[in-house]
Amino acid sequence: MIGDKAVNKNAQHARRDLIVPIITAISLTDAVVWEWLPGFAGYIVDVQSYNRTTAGAVTFKVRTGGASYAAGRSAITDLVAVTASRQSAVLSTTLANRRFSSAEVIRVGLTTDGTGALTNGSIIVTVRPLLGGEY
Repeated sequence: MIGDKAVNKNAQHARRDLIVPIITAISLTDAVVWEWLPGFAGYIVDVQSYNRTTAGAVTFKVRTGGASYAAGRSAITDLVAVTASRQSAVLSTTLANRRFSSAEVIRVGLTTDGTGALTNGSIIVTVRPLLGGEY
């Protein structure tokens, strides 16, 4: 029988990709565009964006926990959208910033300048559950 302890934390089948379509408006500042309550404890292991076209400056943030977006922990450094390019975020080196409990929300925030907009934009947040023996 395969249990949590038998699954390697780097195994791809233990991960889940959350694809978040992004619709933008101009002049947003840390606007929450998506949030998810996972129902299990885990880690954010990757964050990427892909956008067909980008106008102006568009920046994403991913935060875990907190009673509000502003009170959450930054799981990544700001991720800048680029036209027709898949961008990978730099993950926080502090594991506690990428970790979430079953009762903590994961939120994606967006900042745009006066002309910032995306066409066919998306964020992909990859998570994995805490496995046996991890705390």
